[in-house]
Amino acid sequence: CLFNNELLRPLDLGMLSKERFYLLIQLMKIYFYCPWPSTSRSVKLIWRSIPDCLFSFNELNQYFGTIMDSEDIKNIFEFFSTAVGSESSYCQPRSLKHLSKCTVRSLMEVNGQLCPRNIEELIVPLTVRAYLRLLE
Repeated sequence: CLFNNELLRPLDLGMLSKERFYLLIQLMKIYFYCPWPSTSRSVKLIWRSIPDCLFSFNELNQYFGTIMDSEDIKNIFEFFSTAVGSESSYCQPRSLKHLSKCTVRSLMEVNGQLCPRNIEELIVPLTVRAYLRLLE
């Protein structure tokens, strides 16, 4: 089984936060156990809705290069990059536009207002509404 105690090593060594570790494990489980066409869209929507920086190839290799086949790491990264529409060799902060979207969506959720109907009622340009609905 791929998901064993060896996968916990980066977390145990303090190489990444618990939240980032969970995102990484989620990505790997989706990749290995959910081979459906909709999987890529699900990953895209997840990563469009969170402020975390995207995974980089170097990051995946640093955490799991000693316990996973390099071809698996490459394939996971290619799947992720294709799904989110971005590829990076290093971890970098998300754009201000993306972080603003996450903040607006978070505030709407806290106020019980995060639903498509309420996003459509916002007095903002159509492109902003589409962005808040995670269409872009």
